[in-house]
Amino acid sequence: MPQKDHSARTPKAEALTAALKPYGIGTGQISRRIDGEQVNKRGIKRDDIATAITQRNQKRDAG
Repeated sequence: MPQKDHSARTPKAEALTAALKPYGIGTGQISRRIDGEQVNKRGIKRDDIATAITQRNQKRDAG
């Protein structure tokens, strides 16, 4: 059975990574299932986004 290419290196993915980098949000290892198979990929963690938003809101409220 041929392997599917699950690469996330698309122009949109690279642009999103670059846009989030100034906010301290990077990519990391994400484990997920694709077509019933466990696959490790690089992705953005929701917790990192939530933390960045919380910090932004705290700075806005303090100043």
